[in-house]
Amino acid sequence: MKKPLIVLGTILAIAMVGAATWPVSAGAVPAAPQAGSDNIPDGQRIFLDQKCDMCHDVSNVGIEATTRSERLKGGDIKGLDMDPDWLALYLKREEELDGKKHQRGFTGSDEELKNLIEWALSQK
Repeated sequence: MKKPLIVLGTILAIAMVGAATWPVSAGAVPAAPQAGSDNIPDGQRIFLDQKCDMCHDVSNVGIEATTRSERLKGGDIKGLDMDPDWLALYLKREEELDGKKHQRGFTGSDEELKNLIEWALSQK
């Protein structure tokens, strides 16, 4: 009686491999890679490492904010259109937007901040 289970398991394994390599349909958003992944741009890795996804979505790459609080939730990064120099100051809590400083100050290096901003502004 074990043979049908082995066959079923083989069929499921083949189906799972096929689904993993199946092309994504037009308009579908791929699942967001995790912070430890090697297959993501530096800016996205920094976004995840700095836990920016606690408050911000990046809908075009499938990142959803993890906070449940609408008061703490920031905007979607997709389509962000700001001056990079001003944005750097804002993320370091040296500038205000609508009378408020950014919720958390950026804690990485200047190079990481530059990579994060370049990546964030490229999300269209």
